[in-house]
Amino acid sequence: MKRFVFLCLCWISLLAVSAAGVPAEAAMPKKGDVAVIAVPMNGQSAEYTDIVENAVIQELVSSGYKVVDEAKKRQIHKAAAQKKADAAYLNGDVEALMKISFSYGAGTAVTVKFRVDNPALNEFKMYTGTASATFNARDSKGNYSYASRKTIMAKQVGYSEDEARTKSIDYAAGAVAGELVK
Repeated sequence: MKRFVFLCLCWISLLAVSAAGVPAEAAMPKKGDVAVIAVPMNGQSAEYTDIVENAVIQELVSSGYKVVDEAKKRQIHKAAAQKKADAAYLNGDVEALMKISFSYGAGTAVTVKFRVDNPALNEFKMYTGTASATFNARDSKGNYSYASRKTIMAKQVGYSEDEARTKSIDYAAGAVAGELVK
């Protein structure tokens, strides 16, 4: 009996030590400026791109990250827009978008792919909007790379279709940023 108790205690101790040795998912490093590029999925309208980028940027800044200044952001967007004829950009090629960001001096690039669905009128005569988002983040030196393991879904209610869409994508983008900084 003593042997059994001893073996159980050893086994529990071993589990505790090995669980403590497993590192948690590391937060995005705070070295250099962060560039955020939002890309609509499946050829959807880019109407909500600013909402997605601003929600992610706001969370990053409040968590102590530096983001690229407005002039660099415009340059990155202009370079990406010039590549729109390229099939890779139209498919939301993460590698191509990150290379553009790094070429303008970003230390870390975050690409957010998002989708906003058409809201449905619910039984309370309000609209229910749904949105989803995934992300990839990588530093320019290749030391840090992180991609969302799952699609982040959001469902929000609004008095109009546009309000429901805006609230749902804003919530999904905020959840993306939360994943990046935790």
